[in-house]
Amino acid sequence: MDKLVASYDEEIGAVVLGNAPGNAKYTSHPIQTEILHIIASNVQREIRKEIGDAKFCLLVDESRDEAKREQMAVVIRFVDKPGFTQERFLDIVHVADTSSATLKQELSSVLAQYQLDVHNICGQGYDGASNMRGGWNGLQDKFMEECPYAYYIHCFAHQLQLALVAASKEVADVHNFFDHLALAVNTVVSSSTRSDELHANQVAEMERLIELSELETGSGANQVGTLPRPCDTRWSSHYASVCSLLKLYRPTFLVLKSIATAKGSGSSPTARAKAYGAVKLMMSFDFIFILHVMKELMGITDMLCKKLQKKSQDIVNAMDDVKTTKILIQELRDNGWSKLKADVLSFWETRS
Repeated sequence: MDKLVASYDEEIGAVVLGNAPGNAKYTSHPIQTEILHIIASNVQREIRKEIGDAKFCLLVDESRDEAKREQMAVVIRFVDKPGFTQERFLDIVHVADTSSATLKQELSSVLAQYQLDVHNICGQGYDGASNMRGGWNGLQDKFMEECPYAYYIHCFAHQLQLALVAASKEVADVHNFFDHLALAVNTVVSSSTRSDELHANQVAEMERLIELSELETGSGANQVGTLPRPCDTRWSSHYASVCSLLKLYRPTFLVLKSIATAKGSGSSPTARAKAYGAVKLMMSFDFIFILHVMKELMGITDMLCKKLQKKSQDIVNAMDDVKTTKILIQELRDNGWSKLKADVLSFWETRS
């Protein structure tokens, strides 16, 4: 690889291979960090050059890293010289807290560092937290004091997530279902041993279904999977958990049953009790019914969620997508129950 790169660049060829110092390994932590900083600086310099004097939008979100430190990600959205909309991840900054004053100060420092004029901001995109969207003392209000045209738009995908969360909490059975779903998934994937047992059960289940001619075979088909955990801040993860549990229902049930009936030092009484509760839930018709309802319903909303996160999305298409989603949900309500009932009964007879 070094030879190939050196053959195309004389400057690199002058310092690598035989021309490199004998003690140069470049594997120490400080040197690796310095190399990454140099690469990052070059990328950021090119992004700044690409933006030029164009008007731009600020897209900002904050979250905690593995060390529990608040980090603020800064993305710039702009129209380049050929007329195409671009989004560029510009920087990530540690912030002492997430108050609007602190975020404003750090964002202003980032913009000043890259010589981006605050008065060129033509839009702001944040989540719906009060420190971000607050109309009196939020981050968006503080920028609008300096630039009246920096209009704030609440992230559409986040609005959809909030609507789905609020709607699910209004229906007690659905709210409880997601708590039970998280219990079953977390119990199974909480250790590597249980994950291995889940994989072994999957293989056995595939072999059984193939023998019964209930499973198609072919290159790339019937891959061994796992159960993704549902995450409160990402509603699409709930849909992924629902689909995975439907696909791995019997293997998951067998793992939970094995934990619930285990004796000795292999599992704690708490783990056995949780597994026993999950087994009882998975044996109930109500759980299976809501599992299928959520798959159908969230399959529709998940398409909207993905469309809203596309870089090329605009307000006109977004409203059309919302309208189409409402029509599909109404169609499911009016004409989808017969098929849903048949699917649930078939699943109940063959998998439970």
